[in-house]
Amino acid sequence: MKKLLFIIPFLLFTGCSDGDFSIEALDFDNSEIKLCNNFTSLGEYVFYQLSEDKKKALIINIFDTKNDITERTGTFEYNLNNNNTILYRIFDGDASSYFCNEVQPTSPKVIEEWIATSGTIEISTVLTEDDNDGIPAEEEGYNPADPASSLDTDGDGLPDYKDIDDDGDNVPTSAEAYGPDDPEVFLDTDGDGIPNYLDTDDDGDGTPTRLEDANENSNPADDIDADYDLPNYLEPAISIDYEDSPNRSHTHRMIYASTIRIINSFQLQGDGEEIKYDASGYNYGIYTHEETSEPFEFD
Repeated sequence: MKKLLFIIPFLLFTGCSDGDFSIEALDFDNSEIKLCNNFTSLGEYVFYQLSEDKKKALIINIFDTKNDITERTGTFEYNLNNNNTILYRIFDGDASSYFCNEVQPTSPKVIEEWIATSGTIEISTVLTEDDNDGIPAEEEGYNPADPASSLDTDGDGLPDYKDIDDDGDNVPTSAEAYGPDDPEVFLDTDGDGIPNYLDTDDDGDGTPTRLEDANENSNPADDIDADYDLPNYLEPAISIDYEDSPNRSHTHRMIYASTIRIINSFQLQGDGEEIKYDASGYNYGIYTHEETSEPFEFD
């Protein structure tokens, strides 16, 4: 059952005016694309952009119950029909709170509406995955041609560019990569030429970092002997081998960027079959959202 209650019923005009075309420009270049995601579980996607004065909106409605269209990578097209529509609306006031409501608000009012009678909605989505550890993926051995073959320093099955702990020592890469004095230079506590974030024995005392975890909570950084200032894993004078702690849970960011275009002779028609906008295509913009991956399961 359709629940897009704020989309009022309309008629699709198929004829053309015998008079002169009244062509008007659409200017949403600096407008953020928003999605009414409270309807997506029903397969209804409502994208909208507001003009700078918040009184004009360009709305794209898509109905797709088979796919999550904002997380399906690749390029897909949606032909216009009763479910897939494009509307341009002008309001008598600020329309910021008009959208995404279960019940259509009484204010502001729609004072003018243009309806797309031609055009195809095209959505191209790409996925970027990142561990947000402060080191760019290209510096972590990322292979864009074959991501699965990217560098995996600790051999845990998770490539470094998605691994929050590249060397598998239970100290996050973001916490041991750079020093506070110079964020441009990698830390190398034992001076062996291997930066800490890739070194399984950061202080070079012969005991792996992950085993210098006295309280066995999978965090060597909080184990500090009373006689020293540094954690045990960074203090070569302390070399106690504790029982191996479980791997820390690993998740990473999944950033989806959907480029939305209207192709194949985009035309908007107003009341009285008047052509209000006519172009070969229109770049609607890029809708971006972020998800967190499921925790990585270690073998």
